Amino acid sequence: MALHLAAGKSIWDSYILVGYTGKVHSASTSVAKRPDVQKRVQELLATQHRKEVQSNERAIEQASIDKGWVVQRAKYIVELGIRGGAPLLGKDGKPTGQFSGKPNLNAAVKSLALLASMGGFIVQRHELGQPGDFSRLTDEELDAKMIEVGEAIGISGPALQKAIAGR
Repeated sequence: MALHLAAGKSIWDSYILVGYTGKVHSASTSVAKRPDVQKRVQELLATQHRKEVQSNERAIEQASIDKGWVVQRAKYIVELGIRGGAPLLGKDGKPTGQFSGKPNLNAAVKSLALLASMGGFIVQRHELGQPGDFSRLTDEELDAKMIEVGEAIGISGPALQKAIAGR
């Protein structure tokens, strides 16, 4: 059932796909909330995340794309979007002060958002688990969960210990 849940199936569909034949939806929820099922779902999601990160890293490396390349092109798109295209050149090859199109502020804003995100000006937050999962944990259980999730996404042990200690 954990495999189906981690793949994005609903609790009821996962329940039926593994062979349960109950007709009451609360039974499927009870199975899905079992600690062993929840733990396995988290393990599968962490493994899936690691594989996606590794795949993305290989693709980026093969395409010779680095942060500098992305920043350079995003800045260029911002400039084109604000000005309205590439500068028009006169017969002498010098810019005329006119541009080849209309401003595209949508492209400029999206590129600025990308640059702001890359620069750390925008913080992305994602909730792990179900709402309320962490509010019921003791401090020790919360620390253990933080270490488990941190290790699953590749954060080093010393960094995790500093985060737990509040430094």
